[in-house]
Amino acid sequence: MNKPLVRGDLHDPTNERKAKKALSDAAYSSALEFEAAGMKDRAGLTKAQAALERRVDALESRPFDAKATVKLLPPDQPKDVDPLAKLPDPKTALVAATAAEFMRRATGQGTHSEWVLKFVPKGPNHAATVTAANGLLFKSATNPGTTTAAGFGAELVDYGVLPIWFESLNNSVYAALVARGLRLEFGNFNGLTMPQMAADTMAANWVSEGETIPVVSGAVGSLTFWRTKLAAISVYSNELAETSIPHIRRVIEYGLLSAVSMAIDSALLDQSATIPTVRPASILNGKPNQASAGATLALIMDDLKYLLGQADAQKMTDPVLIMHPARKRSLQMIRDGEGFVFRDEIERGELFGLPLIVSNNVPPDVVSIVDADKFAGATEVPQIDVSSSATVVMASDENPAPVYGTGDDSIVGDGDSIHIDDAAAAGAVARSTFQTNCQALRVIAPVSWGMLRSSGAAYLTGVAW
Repeated sequence: MNKPLVRGDLHDPTNERKAKKALSDAAYSSALEFEAAGMKDRAGLTKAQAALERRVDALESRPFDAKATVKLLPPDQPKDVDPLAKLPDPKTALVAATAAEFMRRATGQGTHSEWVLKFVPKGPNHAATVTAANGLLFKSATNPGTTTAAGFGAELVDYGVLPIWFESLNNSVYAALVARGLRLEFGNFNGLTMPQMAADTMAANWVSEGETIPVVSGAVGSLTFWRTKLAAISVYSNELAETSIPHIRRVIEYGLLSAVSMAIDSALLDQSATIPTVRPASILNGKPNQASAGATLALIMDDLKYLLGQADAQKMTDPVLIMHPARKRSLQMIRDGEGFVFRDEIERGELFGLPLIVSNNVPPDVVSIVDADKFAGATEVPQIDVSSSATVVMASDENPAPVYGTGDDSIVGDGDSIHIDDAAAAGAVARSTFQTNCQALRVIAPVSWGMLRSSGAAYLTGVAW
């Protein structure tokens, strides 16, 4: 303790020394008292420990009697065991295996064993039935009752056509137009009739109070959407169906539906007339058109001016421009002294404020303008059927077309048989899918379209921008 206890005028060195000594003595005294008390407590604990040890020694040396009783029990009786518990239930095993394979393919999740456990009910032979069901899936030479086995399970499976159909329409002009226009459904009807207005055939007039209101008449026709169809058949072997990854049916379905989509757009824009009961007319059939003026910027402007002028003259309410991707790219690359003329607008999906429909299905040298508000399309989800017992004439739609004949060369069996002209000169063959272990997949797409106004379209030909 080196610091002074008192500072200032009252500080006295002599009194300071005395005070510090008194404090030091008091501290030492308190420490000695605390130590003495601790020693006393330790002595008491030592004495108590010694007494406890003496009592323990006395207990260990004292004798005592111990008695024990042993009871003998009879052995456990064996439980009643069902002699059939180790035998599987064949019917349950087959159903579980079929259901497990179906759910594994339909959901794309889980293993065979996981799905089998969900379909085999609890019971005395549960383990044996599960083993049998797994054996059907993993050990058999052919899959029992799978979703691809024709004549057993394939005909019972409901394949989802809608997702594939919608995906095939991603590049479709028809789908883009019907989305902006009117979509009809055939339902159970073979045809749908809608009124078709001629352009500007009716007019209203201003009439003062008490004056005669004029009577007007218009030219109203009708447009019938017949249930025309696009169709195709493809044949593949059951061996391919059982071993292909991805499944060959899915591949062919997607290919045929894509082909249907392209065929719809081709007929929609090919300028052809209607063929009764076969196909509808192109929306460009009989519509105003002219040849492209050229490929320079000034001439391209003339071409576009013509199309926009037709939209105004025909009073289109929702005009859209339809072109091939090559025409779109060419327009994007056109430059003048200030930069790219159309690039920014085309990147927004429009040109001169009009929506663009761009598709590979459009003829490369044709650019058209169509009033989407007056377009109507009638369609149904394509029908997809699979058969393993059909007889198919393996011929395309090229001439000579396959026909059912009556001549001697066409006779398959006796006089009551189906007479098939196999068009041998063209290399066509009548194939039995049952006899050759094949499946025939048929796609039928009912579709029709038309313009609800006699005008509503114009186009350019020979475009080479």
